Amino acid sequence: QERVLADLDKLLEQAAGARATASIEGPPVPEIAAPSATTESLPPIVQVEQIETPNFARMRQLVASLGLAESSRFHRCPQEYYAQSLAWRARVLGAPSIYHLCKTIVFVNKKATVTDCADPRNSLYYAAIVQYAARIDTGALERFVAS
Repeated sequence: QERVLADLDKLLEQAAGARATASIEGPPVPEIAAPSATTESLPPIVQVEQIETPNFARMRQLVASLGLAESSRFHRCPQEYYAQSLAWRARVLGAPSIYHLCKTIVFVNKKATVTDCADPRNSLYYAAIVQYAARIDTGALERFVAS
């Protein structure tokens, strides 16, 4: 189990080091104003060269194997990305609003009786994708696992 956790930590470090952000693109959505932030009040954006690293290539292959290549994109972000406001991040990614930004939260199932993720009802890890502007319902996740 420690090896699995170490592998997950390593993967998360690599993803954070790459500063890769995937966003789902869909049909045009009307612009929704971000609360209390105007473009003029946001710090300037430093452009980052969009280079293809081995991590990016691996993530692109995974996305393609899942059939999501046409509905996702990867964007290398400036180092200060997570220190900035959601409105600034939306501008960096070209998102219409902060309501289009999502995060992935990885949960460890401490009651799992396995060391892999083969069974959706008894996996060691669960990843939940939630909007930054929303709250995650951990109770719903617990009910899913318990059912």
